[in-house]
Amino acid sequence: MRISAVLRGGLAAMACVLATVTQLQGQAPGYEFFDGTGGNAADAPIVMVLHGAMGSGPQVRRSSGFDDWAKAAGVVAVYPSGAGRLWNDGRFAANARRQDLAARDDVGGLIALVRALEAQGLGDADRLYVIGHSNGGGMAMRLACDRPDAIRGIAVVATKVLKDVPCAHGDVPVPAVFFYGTADELNPHAGRSDATSRRDRNLGYSWSAEESLAIWARRNGCAARGATQGIDGTDDGVSVTRWDWTGCAAQLRYFETAGGGHAWPGVPLRRAMLLDRGVPEVAVTDINAGQEALRFFFGMD
Repeated sequence: MRISAVLRGGLAAMACVLATVTQLQGQAPGYEFFDGTGGNAADAPIVMVLHGAMGSGPQVRRSSGFDDWAKAAGVVAVYPSGAGRLWNDGRFAANARRQDLAARDDVGGLIALVRALEAQGLGDADRLYVIGHSNGGGMAMRLACDRPDAIRGIAVVATKVLKDVPCAHGDVPVPAVFFYGTADELNPHAGRSDATSRRDRNLGYSWSAEESLAIWARRNGCAARGATQGIDGTDDGVSVTRWDWTGCAAQLRYFETAGGGHAWPGVPLRRAMLLDRGVPEVAVTDINAGQEALRFFFGMD
């Protein structure tokens, strides 16, 4: 049944309305839903896929092709849309022009949405995993910082740890897998600082890829970076290296795409949504971030 009410209060208000509905199917304003279990969703893990800036739930669902991977893994997938096509991942607190966004409780709204789905038998909210691209990756990290008790694992695509965003529970280990392209011009491999462009400064200062991973290695109590695994099965002009850390309290994995950019790995470029259409990109076909995230979450190697 489609909910016809027009919801203007963001995800938190939407979730309150959803909780009163006796049956949900397909999609409703604010999010799209896919049952990859074939009708046995009640006890299934929920994988939330978060779009990047200027994206939407329907856009990331279409461009990522994640429904196919959700079906293969037997999980349910939910694709929320952030109000104004942005997520409050914490980077806007210092921006005087975006205090409306900085004050918005997207963490509470997303958790409320998942609980509302569970109340309708559409997944197990205690088995919540989050995949986020760009601004959505920042939101995935904020969820892990603010509500590590509610998150079983995160996958972060094409965004580094933001320097000015505090992590409320940064000492609580959370399984995490990261996907970074060395030629990402929107979220540079070396991080964003005063030396970068005004556009990049407006996106928030960030640590480098190496520093971001070191932060997560400390958080997850990892002893050392383990052996590498090269992945270069296609002629796409890039090569992928996978690292797994050892001795961790919570697992940490990293896919580095040499020559890869900002786009979601495995997504055809004609379907990718980028913050700046002028940024050069290359299609990465050696891996698909959605598939690899599910392998990481559920030990499907």
